[in-house]
Amino acid sequence: MPQKPLKWGVKAWVLADSQQSYIQYVDIYPGRNAIPQTHLGSSVVKRCLENSNLVGKGYHLYTDNFFTSPELFANLFENFGTYACGTVRYNRRGLPKDIMCKKPSGINLRGDMKFRQKGFLVASVWRDKKNVYTVSTIHDHSTSQLKRLVNNDGTFTRQNFECPKAVADYTCNMGGVDHADQYIQYYCYNHKTYKWSKRVFFVLMEMAKFNAFKLFLMSPNHQTNLTFLDFSISVAKGLVNGYISETRRGRPSLMPVENRLVQRHMPASFDKKSKCHLCYMRNRNNRQVPIKQTKFGCLECVKHLCLPECFSKYHTERNCYN
Repeated sequence: MPQKPLKWGVKAWVLADSQQSYIQYVDIYPGRNAIPQTHLGSSVVKRCLENSNLVGKGYHLYTDNFFTSPELFANLFENFGTYACGTVRYNRRGLPKDIMCKKPSGINLRGDMKFRQKGFLVASVWRDKKNVYTVSTIHDHSTSQLKRLVNNDGTFTRQNFECPKAVADYTCNMGGVDHADQYIQYYCYNHKTYKWSKRVFFVLMEMAKFNAFKLFLMSPNHQTNLTFLDFSISVAKGLVNGYISETRRGRPSLMPVENRLVQRHMPASFDKKSKCHLCYMRNRNNRQVPIKQTKFGCLECVKHLCLPECFSKYHTERNCYN
């Protein structure tokens, strides 16, 4: 998608609550070869509502101009029992051409607006910095106010402007998916991989963590001042708590533990000096032990060992590296 900040990736359609940003449904887009491109936005909205079990419950749905069309909103109102509102592209079919055009007459100054209604569908155009076109089955011709920054001789001040109620409600309720995406990107476990299935899996896991965080905050029996970072840390600690790997890193010992503890070993001298094996291993295990050089050791174990402490400790104690 060349107009997006991240132009390459896997597309996911998301249906989220507008107040809590709780993710209700996720649909991974498999591409144009798997799903026909005709009326793609309408088919996505219908599928999300059907699969999330929200049909016929009177919910208000807010969509952006990629999905919004008079045909879709009429279908949702008549067959799905769902009211809808959203911005719309002025060249969609079924819109009134006198106001849904590039330069509608009478829309010149900031705050100018016009309405058209056909049955339960209400179309409006409002002048902000540029024209904002909306279609709604929720609202009528009622108006509201929005605050906007205005430049007065280099001084920016906030002023109230009249606008359609549909625009004001759209501004308040449209950020659910964006808010969820923002939270998911904060502490996302997302390392590079060539397999798209891994990327999708980890993003879905982050969505599940975000939903759990929102449910945690909404629960009356839990603290409400918990941040998303604290919640993520607690989840990570809960997953790894009590787990200790029994696999020991590094090369395995040449001499089994049972042999070095039961057989008879005599100290001997090597031709060259080298690091004491026991001092080196104890220092590697975070013990504050200096690593000594010695030419003595055990020819049977083929290890350089300091005399007499390290030599006796290595051949008498099972956990001599601790």
